[in-house]
Amino acid sequence: DMVKACQWYTKAAELEVPLALDKSAHCFAKGIHHAIDIQRAVHLYEKAAELGFHLSLCHLGSLYLHGEGVEQNSQKGLALCAQAAEQGSIPAMLQIADFNLALNTQESNASALHWYSNAASYRSAPAQFKIGVMLRDGQGLKQDPLEAREWFEKAAAQGYQPAYFETATLYFAAPKNPETNLWLEQDLAKSYLWISAALQRTNNAQQKSQLRAMLAEVKKVMPETWENELNKKLEAHLMQFPMLPN
Repeated sequence: DMVKACQWYTKAAELEVPLALDKSAHCFAKGIHHAIDIQRAVHLYEKAAELGFHLSLCHLGSLYLHGEGVEQNSQKGLALCAQAAEQGSIPAMLQIADFNLALNTQESNASALHWYSNAASYRSAPAQFKIGVMLRDGQGLKQDPLEAREWFEKAAAQGYQPAYFETATLYFAAPKNPETNLWLEQDLAKSYLWISAALQRTNNAQQKSQLRAMLAEVKKVMPETWENELNKKLEAHLMQFPMLPN
């Protein structure tokens, strides 16, 4: 019940609890439990940031980026997010990067890569995934499917659900031995693992159909003796990272 949650956040905000100040600001900005009050939201975000909840600066910046109750000002919004990012806020790094990637200019793509790389240095799976996307699509970087696969796999290894399908398809598309036209052993095993994992993690019917067809091709050439050991690895990974609700 978001209304009740906002009521409790607002009570806690009166005690200057930084997280509650931030959440209460969001409630007032969206008008969840009270009429929209942008001025109060701004005040609460600023207070939360003063008390060390740096992400509030980017939440405030988001109001300016999207013109929510304030005059849209991308420069001011990004500057506020940058203050939070410079204090180590990974969500702020991602917000700046996402905003710049959407602009899709040479300069903005370079900025996006900078902030994704910063977030990835903290092992942020969404950042690792986005670097993979940039490499896969050649957006701001030279198109490089093999390096893209490495980044997707880093994210998938942390249980980041969007990365499973991308990792699986790139292993399936791995260059084959020119003499035998077969996958290298490591690529074959990884294809089986990530295709199987992706099947367990996607609710997309089209992806499931594609993955089943890929798995059938892999199983045609993969030694049956591999399957038991690979299934143990698959089960261990899936148990470590349960599927998130939609």
